[in-house]
Amino acid sequence: MRTFIDRTPSSLLAAFLFAILLAFSALAAKAQDGHFLMITGHLICPPGLDKEASAYMEAGDGERMAIRLKRNGRFRLIVPISDRYLLHFQMPGCVSKEVVIDATHVADVRRAGEHRTTFDVVLHADDPERSARYLRPVGSIVLRSMAGAPRITYDYQLAPVSSFTAWSEED
Repeated sequence: MRTFIDRTPSSLLAAFLFAILLAFSALAAKAQDGHFLMITGHLICPPGLDKEASAYMEAGDGERMAIRLKRNGRFRLIVPISDRYLLHFQMPGCVSKEVVIDATHVADVRRAGEHRTTFDVVLHADDPERSARYLRPVGSIVLRSMAGAPRITYDYQLAPVSSFTAWSEED
């Protein structure tokens, strides 16, 4: 009867390398500890604009990742706990929006599992006559506990784009 692994040096070496690969995979999976934040939502765009919306996420270390938006505007992200994320949503002809997700100080991070956060972002058409931008992120979602609800705040302060260009011309 022939076994799966012959007792030749090359097959023993292959089996040994396979065992090492499995061990490293287990260590990598354990390093993640299963602590993550699942962010789901819906990007709502004004009707009549035939341009495509885009979005990206920027982690606390500056790393950027594109957010895949479905045709209906739905998105889903799974990110590690213990970091801060800035989500950017934009579409030509609309005022861009940013949302902060802060999971840097989660108290009970030892609880394995996930925390789900769901929100919608509505983009509004920009008026070409009076173009404006938000002064800061329009929303902040702060997660402090794996078991509790996040604290959500909103800030919709708009400023005319001309005020931004006036500041840069004075310098």
